[in-house]
Amino acid sequence: MAPEQRALDYLVGLGANLAPDFTDVELRSAFRALAREYHPDRHPGSTQQQKERLTALFRRLRQAYEHLQGATGLQ
Repeated sequence: MAPEQRALDYLVGLGANLAPDFTDVELRSAFRALAREYHPDRHPGSTQQQKERLTALFRRLRQAYEHLQGATGLQ
């Protein structure tokens, strides 16, 4: 599986509503919605273990977003 497809599948798996022919606006909107949901700072009552999990998840989310931006020439 191509890295772009893995990145797209990851975002979709987290809840992004993105088709394979997404636009830069759709990608940015999907990322921002997921960031609001998964960013560790949005969960102040989390335990240390939950914060670490959210931090790792958010890091992967951001990497997938940046990968798709770079792979498609969107910015």
